[in-house]
Formats: sequence, C-alpha cells, structure tokens
Amino acid sequence: MTARLRAALLALALAAGYSGGAAAQLDPGLRDAARAEQPALVASLREMVSIESPSIDGAGLTRLGDWIERRLQALGARTERPVPTRGTATLVKATFTGTGQRRFLLLAHMDTVYPPGTLAREPVRQEGRRLY
Repeated sequence: MTARLRAALLALALAAGYSGGAAAQLDPGLRDAARAEQPALVASLREMVSIESPSIDGAGLTRLGDWIERRLQALGARTERPVPTRGTATLVKATFTGTGQRRFLLLAHMDTVYPPGTLAREPVRQEGRRLY
C-alpha cells in the first residue's frame, strides 16, 4: 500500500470521527498528512451526497457514477463501466497499478436511501466536525 493510499484511508477514518486506539499509534507524519487532506475529503463527500442517486433513479446513479469515475481517473486509476446484467445499477471499476506486492479490493454502493427532492428540503450542512 502506498503512502498516498494510506493517507487517504486515514483521512477517511479521521473524517468519520474514528479515534480508536490504533489511530493513536499511527506514524505522526502519516497522521499529519491525513489531517492535511481532510478538508479536501470533506469537500468530496459534500459533492457526492449532493448528487441525489436513489436506487430507482438510473439517471441519478449515472451522474454519481460519472463523478466517481472522473475522480478516480484524476487519481491515476484505469476505469471501466461494466454493464449490469439487470436493474438500474451503475457500476464503476477502477484499477490502480503500483509497484507493491499487496492487492486489495474496495467495494462500495453509490445509491442513497432518500427519495429524489430530499436535498431541496434538507440540504447538506456541516456543524463542527459533522456533516449532515
């Protein structure tokens, strides 16, 4: 795992408010690098949740998939858009090629749990260290 990837994962944990014992023993340089990236991570989270993408909204899922694909490509990933065998799912597959020996898989879903129009009534907001 590269230092950049470790920093991104740590930034994600910090953004989520993780403060477990393992985090306290992290390399101070890595911790500081992750904290420096935290504002950009929060900005990305705001952008993502501002794209309404309910499970039943193929267009919304495509918009979010396009956004995610662009971001992954900007990080150096080779991306593919596999066609699902059924449903309105949008799939984004990204591959990063490095020089290390370890391999890992990150799997996530893109759909939101709220119906279209919710953001008009309940816009994304940040209160202190929390994003709602």
